[in-house]
Amino acid sequence: RYASPMCAIPTFDFPNSNKQINTNLMKTQAHFFLVTALLLIAEHVNAQITFQERLGTMHSEAGFRVAPLSDSGFMIFAHVNTDTLSLIRADKWGNARWVKKYWLNSQLGSASFKKLSDGNFLISGNYNTRLSLFKVNDSGNVIWSKSYAFPGGASSRGIQETNDHGFIVPFFDGFSNPDSYRLMKTDSAGNVGWCKSYHVDSLNLLCMAVEQIEDGGYLFLGTNLDYLGFVYINFSIKLDANGNILHANQFDDLSLKFENHLQHLNNNSFLLACGSQMFCFDSTASLVWEKGFIDYNISIESSLLINQNKIALAGYCPDSSGNTDAIFIEVDSSGNVLNSKKFGSTFRDYSLGFCLAADSGFCHVGRTESFGADSVDIYMVKTDSNGNSGCNEISYLPAIYSVTNNVFSPFSMNVTNLNPSINSDTLYSESISLTQNIICSINTSIGIGPIIDSRLIIYPNPAYNNFIVKINSEISNGALEIFNTYGKRIYSTIFNEEKIIYENFPSGIYFVKVTDGEKQFVAKLIVQ
Repeated sequence: RYASPMCAIPTFDFPNSNKQINTNLMKTQAHFFLVTALLLIAEHVNAQITFQERLGTMHSEAGFRVAPLSDSGFMIFAHVNTDTLSLIRADKWGNARWVKKYWLNSQLGSASFKKLSDGNFLISGNYNTRLSLFKVNDSGNVIWSKSYAFPGGASSRGIQETNDHGFIVPFFDGFSNPDSYRLMKTDSAGNVGWCKSYHVDSLNLLCMAVEQIEDGGYLFLGTNLDYLGFVYINFSIKLDANGNILHANQFDDLSLKFENHLQHLNNNSFLLACGSQMFCFDSTASLVWEKGFIDYNISIESSLLINQNKIALAGYCPDSSGNTDAIFIEVDSSGNVLNSKKFGSTFRDYSLGFCLAADSGFCHVGRTESFGADSVDIYMVKTDSNGNSGCNEISYLPAIYSVTNNVFSPFSMNVTNLNPSINSDTLYSESISLTQNIICSINTSIGIGPIIDSRLIIYPNPAYNNFIVKINSEISNGALEIFNTYGKRIYSTIFNEEKIIYENFPSGIYFVKVTDGEKQFVAKLIVQ
């Protein structure tokens, strides 16, 4: 792909050298040759990128879900400017390529996000009394959108793709008395196949989770609270492919979050991790086992199936000073803790969603009030496969206990068929901007990443027509030089702390060098 650095030691065109090779020049060439060789060799090894950063404005931002992209980057589902539903496309080093916000006749709320098997994304939200679904590609362009009108309104939670590439959409009526659970099954274009309301008298619905099982039916879980606000009534229901109840159970101790969903394990069993507890159900909706974290302040916000015997969990818990740290926990299929980490700094930090990256590491998104955040910013953490990010983290081993006395009893619900009307509301989108702040970017022992000296920061990287070079070290009238892979200098300027470079370099790999007396810093730049 690139010229081999082993062919010849590159010659650099330094001004006023008069082509005289002296000891200092030979040392400079040898050092630069070594850096070039290491960086080019790193293109062919399995490097794992790690970093922490925050993205935000002067308003309140939070990342809720993240999904991997085919170019090893990430699509982040977030709220930007307090409550604007947004997508952020970031490269594999966390550089934001673009940010788009979406809205209908008014702002969308209570949204859900899902990467689909075709590489596109489905987003749900609600406004007024309507539920909205829209599909976008990896450029953020809308493929189709539909909105559905329901009496009493609709608030969507935890959409899932079904085996026929359609969607099962759980939502609830948050306005009627009493509230009701609802499920809507659509095809891949959002056309309604069936829609049902599941209702229990004298109960106030909190949230739910649904997952399709091998026979085409569904495992449906939910949490209710009676109107006195004291008694939790939880249920697990086996549905057929048309949403009809085959049997249902009521049990104790469940505390679902809005976006929790089931992870399909081996032996046709399903793990639900939510709050400070883990539940394993079989395909008949029966509880197999239950375990909890002794620290009941742990809140698991999302889960990820690594393989049939390992599940990764992410969320948050209080730190020793009463603030909040993001957490990462790996458990086996029996709920035993294998590995765990805490991330964060002096204030409140959360992991709300995460995904498996192309290099087998993990990418977390959430929110932070630390690291100089403007109110609340998006917190993005990229780790290696062992959960190491390189800074602001500690090892953490939460203790668990087993529950053996959970009461399970038959349960019944009223079921009503619904026929929502489909509307053609216009979906709008526009580009917005975010400020990016790199907290740390450190290479792991598995390979060499894009930065050879973490004090010299280039972003975005890869770049297109312009980029910023910034250094975390005192520099006074230093020299900034850019070389191609043949060692030819193609750009030079005076450098202090930060420089915006507007150049249309051809696509390829370059090396940025900053020199100030005896200080020398080198980093790799990729131009696409």
